[in-house]
Amino acid sequence: MPRKASGDPKVKRVERPQSNGDIYIYEVTTRYNPEKRYNEHVSSKLLGKKSPDGTGILPTRPRKAPGTNETAAVRKTVGAMDILEWIGRESGIDDDMLSSADIGTAQKVISIARFWMANPDKSIRRIVEWQISHTLPYREGLSGDTCYSLMKDLGQDISVSQKYFQYRASHAVSRSSVAVDSTTISSYSEYLNDVRFGYNKDGNGLATVKMLTLFCPNDHQPIAFSRQPGNIPDVISVLNALRQLSVLGMDRPLLVLDGGFFLEDNILAFVHSHTKFLMRGQLDGKWIFPELQAIAPQIERPSNAWQDSPEMYCMTRRISHQFTCERQRTRGGVAKGSITVEEHRLYLHFILDTGRARLETAVLIKEIQHVKRQLANGVELSLLTKSERRIADRFLTQKTIRGRLTVTLNDKTIMDETRYYKYFVLVSNEKMDAFPTLGNTGFGS
Repeated sequence: MPRKASGDPKVKRVERPQSNGDIYIYEVTTRYNPEKRYNEHVSSKLLGKKSPDGTGILPTRPRKAPGTNETAAVRKTVGAMDILEWIGRESGIDDDMLSSADIGTAQKVISIARFWMANPDKSIRRIVEWQISHTLPYREGLSGDTCYSLMKDLGQDISVSQKYFQYRASHAVSRSSVAVDSTTISSYSEYLNDVRFGYNKDGNGLATVKMLTLFCPNDHQPIAFSRQPGNIPDVISVLNALRQLSVLGMDRPLLVLDGGFFLEDNILAFVHSHTKFLMRGQLDGKWIFPELQAIAPQIERPSNAWQDSPEMYCMTRRISHQFTCERQRTRGGVAKGSITVEEHRLYLHFILDTGRARLETAVLIKEIQHVKRQLANGVELSLLTKSERRIADRFLTQKTIRGRLTVTLNDKTIMDETRYYKYFVLVSNEKMDAFPTLGNTGFGS
């Protein structure tokens, strides 16, 4: 004989998954109804949502009180100066400048900076008339002579710039890594020592100077700027700038570099100087592509997916690469100019963005289908554009059967073309976890 129901309320916890992946936990109270012979719902209370590790309950945001849903829209006119003022305030640049110099000098520098940000193609002489209709921090007004004196004083006394960059470096989110961007600028100057004749990618025959920007990879905030002679290699200019960072309290950080530095000579120079680096490599390299072919069949395993972006997969391979170099000096019985072979350990982080790969594959197939329709409709090959003819030659097969033209897709060629879409590789001499590396350097964004 079944036990008689007590009629007392019973409390239990219920998990209810949400569409966004969260799991809400409710405390549900029920009571047995002997007449209807089933449990009736009495009340339910939201306790919170389940923690990611599943061991606890996280509180949820409380509901708004009734009558608080009224919103008021305010329309406000915002101009360039308002935006630049907001940037200076939120980034901390204005505060760092005010802390590095007297208030008059700091306000002049900020005013000139805002003028050039709003008018990148105008000379400093235009600021005299421009400030009449635009409010600047230096309210007393800037003249051509004032700007000239300011530039001269700042050039002769570098204490202001040193203090400023010390403040900028102190705000860096991660002081263990620094990203470097190098730009070569042509110049007509005959008085600056750094302007020298060297490699000029513009091919205008002018002397050049290298401008290096050092910034924090996490928030993309600039830490320092360095000017280097235009006739020295990029890798030497980077190492020189890295030594200057020690003044800012950054001791041997990890260098984050773009694909422009991916040369075996540059990698070897960083290895010889015991400098930690992480740079983007080229997949078509003779020693990179075989490693990519080896990991491609395995990279899309669920265990290789990135937690912050499940469409991205990553695998790391440790290799020993042989470098061929020319000795710069005689040492250890090896004469200067001799060709030597050195073997060094490197780490290759292969990343695949499947979302972008599918998108680019779809775009290519759409272009192929467009060319196929034109050929099938009787358009002659000579009437197509150069890019369309290239697509027809590579990805389409044309056959005439019983006087009728048949155009089909060359599946194998298309699959070979798209097999390595949206792969990229990061090369480093430092052992590190690939996923935090992507997040901390900004390569994954």
